[in-house]
Amino acid sequence: MSPPPSPSAPIGGEEGTLPVSVRNIHMDRMAIDGAQTVLRLVGPDADHLRGVHLSRSAFSGIRNPDSIACTDDLTFRRVIVNGQEVPPLPHP
Repeated sequence: MSPPPSPSAPIGGEEGTLPVSVRNIHMDRMAIDGAQTVLRLVGPDADHLRGVHLSRSAFSGIRNPDSIACTDDLTFRRVIVNGQEVPPLPHP
């Protein structure tokens, strides 16, 4: 049995120089009670996460603010966090 990859190893054991493209992530009707954050989105500096949409979801017992970096076109629609609705405007 081989040892697990190191934390700095490429995901899936693959290596390369091509940019990563992660886009069009849709999360709908989620209900979470008790978590560190609602979102922790950190895309690569060179190729941001794009098109992340969270809708019709409720989160309670959230202890910390979201951690969002290198993420474009993030939207919230009808999302409640700790009893407060997140403004439904697109977020940078």
